[in-house]
Amino acid sequence: MTRRAKPVITLMALLWLLSPTVHAVVRMKDVAVAHAITPSGEASALHRGMYEIELRASEPVTDPYFGVRVQVMFYRPDGTEVRVDGFYDGNAIFRARAYCDTVGRWEWSTRSNWPSLDGKQGAFKVVSSSLPGKLRQHASDSRQFAYDDGKWFLHLGDTGYRYVVDDEPHWQAYIDQAVMTASGLILPLNCYSCR
Repeated sequence: MTRRAKPVITLMALLWLLSPTVHAVVRMKDVAVAHAITPSGEASALHRGMYEIELRASEPVTDPYFGVRVQVMFYRPDGTEVRVDGFYDGNAIFRARAYCDTVGRWEWSTRSNWPSLDGKQGAFKVVSSSLPGKLRQHASDSRQFAYDDGKWFLHLGDTGYRYVVDDEPHWQAYIDQAVMTASGLILPLNCYSCR
């Protein structure tokens, strides 16, 4: 008789789905890929979100990973520059992404050893948003984390070292206790099933 692994929905997965911050990250990705258009016809992105550029090579790409180099320079409204490397995404498409940390009009240009990818340029507008931004070390407490918008982040974690099986008498009590301890916070909980 062989035992098959049963899929187990962990507390972490459940809380991840219910977390408003996670949904904000999902919305951030959708907006960045969709390239929202402002009333003036200019592409836009959300503050503390991501903007993505898609570049299509017009000639066949024989060695996209080692033979093609693409670099995109993003220029913030204050004139500072952010350089990112483009990456190959298949079907002669290269992409580059920028984290939009400043509201205003951004510009971008490309440099590449591949002729059809070199010298491209454009602009987009970063508009205000309620996205929390990147998770970073807290400015006033190096042992804590905070989002770019200043909101504190509390991370709690636990691992169930016992296998969660139906013949383990206390597995349900363990998960119930973890849920009660979380009190609405994100609590990663790793549980494993051996059936």
